[in-house]
Amino acid sequence: MIQISEEFQQGLVSVCVPVYNAEKTLQECLESLIGQTYHQMEIILIDDGSTDGSPEICRRYAKRDRRIRFIRQKNAGVGAARNAGIKASRGEFIAFADADDWVSKDIFRRLTQDAVSSRSQLVFCNFAMVKENRQTRRDQFRGMKEQDPQIKMKLLSGILSPSERNIMGSSCTVLISRELFIKHGIQFSETIKMSEDMLFVLQCVDAAERISVNREFLYFYRDNPGSVTRNYIQNMWPDMMAVLEWSRKNLSAKYGRACVDEGIRASTANALILAATNTCKKGTPLGLFRRIRYCRELKQLPIVREALHSAWKKRSSFRRNVRPQILCVKLNADWLLILYHSIKHRTLLNRSAKKESVDNFGKTAALYFHASSKNHGCEAIIRSTAQMLTDFSFILFSDHPEDDRSYGIDRILRVRAAGKPFCQYDPARLPAGILMKVLGNAGMKCAKVYGNLLRKPDFKIAISVGGDNYCYPRYRYPLILRTLNRRLNQKGVQTVLWGCSIEPKLLEDPDILRDLNRYSLITARESITYRALLNAKICKNTKLCPDPAFLLQARKHPLPPGFDETHMIGINVSPLILEYESSKGITLRNYLSLIRFILTSTDFQIALIPHVVEADLKVMGNLYEPFRDTGRVALVQDHNCMELKSCIARSRMMLCARTHASIAAYSSCVPTLVVGYSVKSSGIAKDIFGTDEHYVVPVQSLRKSNDLVHAFKWLMSKENSIRARLQNVMPDYCARALDAAKEIEKLAGERN
Repeated sequence: MIQISEEFQQGLVSVCVPVYNAEKTLQECLESLIGQTYHQMEIILIDDGSTDGSPEICRRYAKRDRRIRFIRQKNAGVGAARNAGIKASRGEFIAFADADDWVSKDIFRRLTQDAVSSRSQLVFCNFAMVKENRQTRRDQFRGMKEQDPQIKMKLLSGILSPSERNIMGSSCTVLISRELFIKHGIQFSETIKMSEDMLFVLQCVDAAERISVNREFLYFYRDNPGSVTRNYIQNMWPDMMAVLEWSRKNLSAKYGRACVDEGIRASTANALILAATNTCKKGTPLGLFRRIRYCRELKQLPIVREALHSAWKKRSSFRRNVRPQILCVKLNADWLLILYHSIKHRTLLNRSAKKESVDNFGKTAALYFHASSKNHGCEAIIRSTAQMLTDFSFILFSDHPEDDRSYGIDRILRVRAAGKPFCQYDPARLPAGILMKVLGNAGMKCAKVYGNLLRKPDFKIAISVGGDNYCYPRYRYPLILRTLNRRLNQKGVQTVLWGCSIEPKLLEDPDILRDLNRYSLITARESITYRALLNAKICKNTKLCPDPAFLLQARKHPLPPGFDETHMIGINVSPLILEYESSKGITLRNYLSLIRFILTSTDFQIALIPHVVEADLKVMGNLYEPFRDTGRVALVQDHNCMELKSCIARSRMMLCARTHASIAAYSSCVPTLVVGYSVKSSGIAKDIFGTDEHYVVPVQSLRKSNDLVHAFKWLMSKENSIRARLQNVMPDYCARALDAAKEIEKLAGERN
């Protein structure tokens, strides 16, 4: 952070001018600054290691005008140069100008008048684009009033928008109060070389309390043929994504989806076009075919797939010259886009092409052991993982890819069939079953059902998203997982057990221990599993990280007609818990007793919320039918995991049997009672509350038909304290889920 002095000269404007090899245009820039009608100013020239005559011009003007100060530094980039200017400034207001541009003689008089009269911390002005002595003017702030209450949101959405009516995120067209730098520590990024100006302006707009705009054209931007943006820029894509990622994390929740998220998606699609174009510019290290492959690899990133889907629907909001380029990418005609720009920039035959990759983005990983997105817990893991690891290109190997496509998973990553399931009359079905059940050998089944995953993998990291399948010792899931883990290891793939819960008793099996030791990374989602793994000496790369689904974003969806979120109790039940009950039918009798209690003793409404299609709906249908005519019980139909989370999040309290329904409730700070059957529910509750007593009712402990009623009464009595606890704990707890993403990044870095 810049150490900027809190002492300043009132009314003084400090103009910071970074200079790098600008001897041809610098003099015109300086003449426009010293000829200002506003005289109370200082001009700080920061030479960033120029190798031409720029330093001599700076010295000459510094001797000529006492308002000019000259600073020299080693070449560190424009961001570092501007930061040096901010640190050296003494003015109440700070402004910036580029050495190849010039300004109107009235710019600082006009902007300071606006800042003082409106007490604004930021004052924007318009600019004119100058090319070959011809000026192009466009009013960026059309429709904005001086005291517009929506000005901040309009500026943010305008800066993020790639449309023809966007607002240029340039620090040179804004006067900034010193107060912003002192209070918020705002500075230019010195690591980002592309779009660092846009990031700086977004941060200023976000921090400012009062903003005004001056619609006069007071800054003149020179369209310089020799500009750095005309040549190939290293790491352009990661730099642009860093800016958009900051916007997503810091602006989306604060200003709303309509204002920011649409702009981010549109900017991501536009960034893809810019990055593809960049590979074709002078100085590119890539040959023609590597450029095409680079563009296709970028397209597979989850954020880009989602952005392209949205961009095509709203293509009219893009500049006219960008629309056909988006069409090329959308129709998989990437080669046509690359060919056009290669010819335009005369780099079609690039003899200086190198073999190395242009940017460190091309990290591909497989997600496997995923049954279907009809299980919305599985869907939540997939979406959250893609959201956490935006630099990765994911391939989802699914047992039912058609289900994943129906929920839009193919918009954020590639979806492939894991293999071919056995059909009823498949001659290999019987011997594969005998081998698995009698001899404990799942090799034949895996070769068929997971053939696409195992055949010539085009990835180096494979993430098993079926981590909780080690909770089901009565099933054969661990045997299949062991086989897949071993086969992938044999093919040189690093495997990850993602967000797992493991019954400690399973760790007494030496085959399970050998299997777990093959994983390059294990992330345990709760501390019972984590401690059990460490006690079993499986600790070479075992990490404790909350389930990735804690980071899932909710997508607002209407509640059942007539339902009020202040009076709605959400109930979720799973047929899986019925397999663990102490006596047949006791679980459903408890649920029915609880619903009767709520209807007769309270004024609450009840929403039955499924989390696995068909399976949950079938059981919940039996609960719904006796109370259908009350008007206070609704059966929520199937939606994607984000919409179901929205419904759960607006419940006053929840009763859950599905793990990811409880995760959706906890992360939304909804007081929750869990009907559990395994280490999963107990471990998560202990990590959040310090104990699982009262918070989890083991289904095995249900003996009387009113056991759940007693447990729910306790939840009602502690509702406010539980909500307060969740509101206090959840921000840090959810943030810790990102530690798992850092471990994957580290694994990918070691691999490279």
